[in-house]
Amino acid sequence: MGFIELTVLNNTARQSAIGIDLGTTNSLGALWKDGRPIVLHPEGEQGYVPSALYFAEDGRVLVGREARDRALLDPDHALFSIKRFMGRRLSEVQADIAGVPCPVSETPGGVIEFEMRGKRYTPQELSALILLKVHDMACRALGGHETNRVVITVPAYFDDAQRQATRDAARFADWMCCAS
Repeated sequence: MGFIELTVLNNTARQSAIGIDLGTTNSLGALWKDGRPIVLHPEGEQGYVPSALYFAEDGRVLVGREARDRALLDPDHALFSIKRFMGRRLSEVQADIAGVPCPVSETPGGVIEFEMRGKRYTPQELSALILLKVHDMACRALGGHETNRVVITVPAYFDDAQRQATRDAARFADWMCCAS
């Protein structure tokens, strides 16, 4: 994938943006520096976050390595590959639903919902949690420096609904970040 930087309206103030690859299996954050991407991770940690979610009994949703590790002991309360459901209708993902350990339904507006421990979650809400985890890791790697500019990659094959679902996940992540 190439990188093109555009200067719009003669804006001379350059702000760096974190690039996030919201992956089906793993996600990561990177910064463009010296003509190449640098994966951001705190010292001593790996640069990727497993795109895994675990729903604890106390209502917390764990994300990343901790979720993946807990899933080994309690797979009935873990979800993986949420990205496959972004912007899709239930009728479009029947084969993928077979591997989901929880009830899956669709809202009247056509948005898929997963029910875990009595609470319903959309793929966008769950992807937002992954985005927040990656953003947190990237900010820690930058010495605690917060960034408010993020670019999220999407596969070339994503259609408009899937791209919009990714935008929605980013908006949810922003709201969750500011609400806590």
